[in-house]
Amino acid sequence: MGQHSPPVMSCNTNSNTKARALTYTLQLAQLTERSLQPTIALVDFMKVLNIIPDGYIGHSVGELGCAYIDGCLTAEETILAAYYRGLASKEAELIPGYMAAIGLGYNDIKSMCPPEIDVACHNSFNSSTISGPEKIVKQFVQELKEKNIFARAVNVANIAYHSRYIKPAAPKLLEYLQQIFEYLIAPNFMLLGSTLQELKNVTFLRASVVCSNIVCICMEP
Repeated sequence: MGQHSPPVMSCNTNSNTKARALTYTLQLAQLTERSLQPTIALVDFMKVLNIIPDGYIGHSVGELGCAYIDGCLTAEETILAAYYRGLASKEAELIPGYMAAIGLGYNDIKSMCPPEIDVACHNSFNSSTISGPEKIVKQFVQELKEKNIFARAVNVANIAYHSRYIKPAAPKLLEYLQQIFEYLIAPNFMLLGSTLQELKNVTFLRASVVCSNIVCICMEP
């Protein structure tokens, strides 16, 4: 993709273990990237039909889709930002992590979570996502099921996104993002970062703001 080509990774082809690790890393990064491609295609199609949305909302990698809709990011920048998000997550030294969908709202699940688990997303009054160490999340999910509370563990490539445990990936992600952009154009709409520590108007979309969408945990509603 022009001057912003993803880094070339190599390994000893005689080592099956390293080859599998490399393949898995690239698959994760490419999966993150491809999850936004339908959004880009849909947005471009809407433009052809002259359909202009009144607003848009996204969470996590979905915020990159919003930035593309708004015109802050080009298609190339959007795909690269998503790709680097996955790549930085795998390059960092992270603990084995897990996430889980829970059938309780933020206030209910927050008071029940073990101290090692973070509430990653407040989806609705009766739905949240938690994130943390793999063994502790799995054990907590089982405890909730025994109490007849909906709980489903989700393995996101053994990465505890939107928790304190993903923060080691932030420096590498920021480094990658700054290769693409540092400051971008001002958003057309007031941009509220759902993964910032507080809701505020973002005057210019910066690499540090995009980086925050991977590392910040859920805000109290």
